[in-house]
Amino acid sequence: MNPLQHLGQLFAVAADKISSVFELPGLKRSCLGYIDGVAICDPAVAQASKDAFLDLTRQAMALIKSFDARRYRRVCRYLHYIANSSLLTPGQYRPTLQICRVDYAKNFNSIYYPQRNVRTYAGVLIHEATHGLLFEKGIPYDEKKRERVERLCHLESYRFALHFEPGYADLFPGPYNPEGHKWHWESSFKARLVAWQKRFQEAERASNPKSAQDYNERSATDMQKGDYDKAIADCDEAIRLDPQLAAAYNNRGSAYLWKRDYDKAIADCDLAIRLNPKDARAHTNRGIAYLFKRDYDKAIADCDLAIQLNSKDARAHMNRGTAYLQKRDYDKAIADYDLSIQHNPREATAHNNLAWLLATCPQISYRDGKRAVEHATKACALYEWKKPDAVKTLAAAYGEVGDFENAVKWERQFLGTPDQIARATLNAESRLSLYQAHKRYYEVK
Repeated sequence: MNPLQHLGQLFAVAADKISSVFELPGLKRSCLGYIDGVAICDPAVAQASKDAFLDLTRQAMALIKSFDARRYRRVCRYLHYIANSSLLTPGQYRPTLQICRVDYAKNFNSIYYPQRNVRTYAGVLIHEATHGLLFEKGIPYDEKKRERVERLCHLESYRFALHFEPGYADLFPGPYNPEGHKWHWESSFKARLVAWQKRFQEAERASNPKSAQDYNERSATDMQKGDYDKAIADCDEAIRLDPQLAAAYNNRGSAYLWKRDYDKAIADCDLAIRLNPKDARAHTNRGIAYLFKRDYDKAIADCDLAIQLNSKDARAHMNRGTAYLQKRDYDKAIADYDLSIQHNPREATAHNNLAWLLATCPQISYRDGKRAVEHATKACALYEWKKPDAVKTLAAAYGEVGDFENAVKWERQFLGTPDQIARATLNAESRLSLYQAHKRYYEVK
């Protein structure tokens, strides 16, 4: 470490100690309660947010305690405070007061995957508590040791995730990626200031929108919450204020997609593309609408344009793969699903669709039961084992490898899904009979 780096390290430690003097009263004022001696703090104004954060923290702590007593003791020993804050990363450890800061709204507040919220949050607590352990052992967090420290902390959260279903840890937290920590290290103070400012501005715009861009950004938040009617209303207001705002048409088109109003979605994407032909998202969304309308050639054409504009667009590859699948062009379908997964390993639909093709393709030469089980298992994990179609695919994949015991098990689980339509139930019963007779399944559409 050169003299300037050493000076910077000393400054960082001193700054942490000084800021802690001013921070401690705020932590005490915002304390919501204690979990085995760990104070849970949230300065948020809204009581509903405080309650949700406290409840999720209790669930995460209980999960660690039930699966891993050793790591739970570490969390309780090295984290004196868990505080909800605006961050660039999911968590951050501050050694002086032994604070684990987490960004609840940004990282652990998905309405679609509540189980993943708890598991990921638990992993972050273990990660940050490991920082505390290493700090106590005298291992410095400097430029030379930083990557090694982060790898060890990541490994601890990875090992905890191995308690869950097979393949889950490979997705959450997944392999260690040093780039994020490297960027954060290199730009930490400035980046934190930018992040805090951005979050403050976002909160202000959400509570008191004034411009077309404010309404448009709030519409994206509405969609994250699943409130598509409110998202459409916010986009309407954004467009009224600025009829040339392409992003508002695209966001409204996305909301219409979720509401399955495909004609309106296409009309809005048309307008977005006319105003901004270089927006890959609008082509991707219009391609999805055409896919649902079974106009596969138009869907492929839009996905082609989206991929030309953004070659790493995982959704465009995935949807083009599905269009090719419907046209029985299996080589191109497999290639697109593989590219979608390569660009986004957490694209659950791509895993599921690829697994279904590999398990049930009418052309036997394309079947690969082993790969089908691998991708179907990942799809189920990504969907938190709550997506009936993924469970159905897993059953077919096990059938293809000749593991009919598991094929029967998962098909029965699919049959037990509430509110299945009569056709789905009839098809499932037919598949179950095949698996019980030790026969594989394939479907000709």
